[in-house]
Amino acid sequence: MPHASRLCAALLAAALLACHGAEERSVSAPPSPFEPIPDVALATQDGRSVHFYEDLVRGRTVVVQFFFTDCQGICPLSTGKLLALQELLGERVGRDIFFLSVTLDPAHDTPAVLAEHARAIGAGPGWTFLTGSAEDIELLRRRLGVFDLDPAIDADRNQHAGVLVLGNDRKQRWTMRPATLSAGFLNEAVLRLAADPR
Repeated sequence: MPHASRLCAALLAAALLACHGAEERSVSAPPSPFEPIPDVALATQDGRSVHFYEDLVRGRTVVVQFFFTDCQGICPLSTGKLLALQELLGERVGRDIFFLSVTLDPAHDTPAVLAEHARAIGAGPGWTFLTGSAEDIELLRRRLGVFDLDPAIDADRNQHAGVLVLGNDRKQRWTMRPATLSAGFLNEAVLRLAADPR
């Protein structure tokens, strides 16, 4: 009988240990698929050299647009939504929320061209226009997920994706919204992303 009791106790202990191990394995997080945002070298509309991640994104809430100044497709619409969003967010733009517009036509959109474009549309402080090498911009665009799965469509700059990328780097929260949404909906999405719930 004592032997049977000891055996039961040993089996019970082994079962509890196995359950504990399974519980630990079940709550451990899988490896993160997140790939770092490329810290590519770019130039602003003022001709200032910057690194995309370290200088413009790290620790910030950002709204990223891919566009080009001669675009006759989705760009005027997405730019118009950013202008309306700039008005709704007010002084928060440039303080704790930042707009980043990256050209898809760096051969044409030099810093001087971007500066004139920013002035013409009425972009305010906290809205940065960026150009750089075609290779670096392509890397950035793809890493942020702004591409079409159809290579033929994706290769046509005039059919580029009409989305805005919203990110809160401090919280590692990233999402996209169609540029066709109303400015009110975009404003709600940005504020929700930037919120710091206690």
